[in-house]
Amino acid sequence: MPLYASIDQGNTATKLTLWRDTQAVERIVSKDFAADRLAAALARHGSLDGAVYCSVRGRDDAHWQALLAACPHAMELTHATPLPIALNYATPHTLGLDRIAAAAGAVAAYPGRRCLVAYKSFAHEVVVGDDAEIEQRRDGAGTAAREEHEAVGRQQAAVMA
Repeated sequence: MPLYASIDQGNTATKLTLWRDTQAVERIVSKDFAADRLAAALARHGSLDGAVYCSVRGRDDAHWQALLAACPHAMELTHATPLPIALNYATPHTLGLDRIAAAAGAVAAYPGRRCLVAYKSFAHEVVVGDDAEIEQRRDGAGTAAREEHEAVGRQQAAVMA
């Protein structure tokens, strides 16, 4: 089975997931993810058939080089990367690369189907269905996201008080 790697450098943590076909076989989430730790994790599983890297902080050259050493044809996901989806968003350069990757993955996993990718509790949920199901879930996802955002804001305010 093919082996793939995905690296997402977010604002607070770096996330590495190694995949055998579509099954995650290892996941590391770290606030301080050194490049040698990345290289060791990649080496444990053998050669990679593909890899993708994205960062909201700009490319970390040490991580990028470690990934290229394991997979010379690794790709970096940016807002300019050609994808099988259109970014019909007023300011696409502000859209999170993790959200773009989730949408592209949903299209690949469910070709020809309508998909809604909802960001919920710091994870992506993919909903596949007809127009009515998508609209119903989209409206619910928006309400849930607002409620979660407000709850987190209240928790942060309580901690700061």
